[in-house]
Amino acid sequence: EAKIQLRPAMSTGVRLPEKRDDFNMAPVALQFQLGETWRNASETMLRFLPGMRYLIFAYLDPASGRPKVHTIQDTKIGAPVETVR
Repeated sequence: EAKIQLRPAMSTGVRLPEKRDDFNMAPVALQFQLGETWRNASETMLRFLPGMRYLIFAYLDPASGRPKVHTIQDTKIGAPVETVR
């Protein structure tokens, strides 16, 4: 739903997706630009629940020089994690 372009070393927050399936999952794709072409570095489905957030790090692997994506699931302390449907 949201297409956001970030420059190196930038970060941003994104709202809870409105379009989710019966399991509260929505697609997430991360792309990088190689010349004039955009290529997928990662494409997956993530579960979005109230009180939960994802920290997604995209970087170039120093050893291979290839793009890598690392996703960490984080929950606020004391926040309820429940289905909202």
